[in-house]
Amino acid sequence: MNYISEIYHKMKTFVRVYWIVLLICPLIAFGDDAFMGTRGGNVFPIIRNNKIRMSKEEIRIKMLKDSCTVKCKFWFTNESNDTVTSVYMGFPDYFEGIAQGSTALRNFSCKVNSFPMEINKERQVTSPATDSTLNNFDSTYANYEYWYCWYVEKILPHQTILVENTYTGEWGGNVEGIMSFSYLIGTAQTWYNTIGNGKVVFDYSEVASTLFIDTSYEDLSKGMIRKFYDDSAVFLFNDYYPEWNEQLEVKFYPYWRCPYMFSDDTETSYPIEEEYGTFAHYSKERLRLMRNEIFARHGYLFKDENLKLFFEQRSWYRPDPAFSEKKLNKYEIALIELLKRLEKKN
Repeated sequence: MNYISEIYHKMKTFVRVYWIVLLICPLIAFGDDAFMGTRGGNVFPIIRNNKIRMSKEEIRIKMLKDSCTVKCKFWFTNESNDTVTSVYMGFPDYFEGIAQGSTALRNFSCKVNSFPMEINKERQVTSPATDSTLNNFDSTYANYEYWYCWYVEKILPHQTILVENTYTGEWGGNVEGIMSFSYLIGTAQTWYNTIGNGKVVFDYSEVASTLFIDTSYEDLSKGMIRKFYDDSAVFLFNDYYPEWNEQLEVKFYPYWRCPYMFSDDTETSYPIEEEYGTFAHYSKERLRLMRNEIFARHGYLFKDENLKLFFEQRSWYRPDPAFSEKKLNKYEIALIELLKRLEKKN
């Protein structure tokens, strides 16, 4: 067995021990009133690396009505002056048994410098009861199931490589009627130094405008900037060192479906009065625009000149002369009626 092969097999053994536990730590703090959906995150080294820096990352999350597609670009630089480095990299898939568990990724792919990589789907089989390196951790950590791994050989001193990952993920949400999708940025701590430059875009143009986005977020960590646009939320950062449990997230109120997981076929009515109580604090104009956006998403032709001008300026709006109210489902109709009532109260 040559030297590189030997290192490769030694690195693979770490898949089943220490670093997988550190990856899971930020993912377990969810209440029993939530369904977690998919939790994508940063690429990480199986063994903490003290030479390779994540010099740049660009993430684009396309939010669709039934799922989210994610395209990740990571630039890694060997900042050593004299050491050639090989790295066994990993990307989390899903885990179960912790809170509500998480949903597995679909359609995962990986390229390094534009070349498709051979991916090993590793299974976590370590038990804290039998592995001395995990004695300080709760046994539920062993419920983590799979992760995708690939091997990158011989990154030269000061060389930068590009790693590209794509996958499809599922929505998460909670009993308050809010749907969400998260990107776990904290795993970038396993690389050398800070993240040099980063941009994470949540593109919700296909599902809703910012009218439906929950912008009542807690303060961001120092160095992180968040901007909301009509069709997207953008997180920007430079020379950034994330917390272990740090996630970037977009939350919004779905108008086209019941926000509970697996309940669309069983619900006979939408518990809309309770779930959309937040809307009672919105202005009359915002409520009117929200109500009409539901129609606009189906191509309604507006007669009101102000509404017509407003929606014609939206890239997603496609006027449909064949529009019929039959296109609206029961959840959309219920929300429209609620918004009408709230408009009259304001």
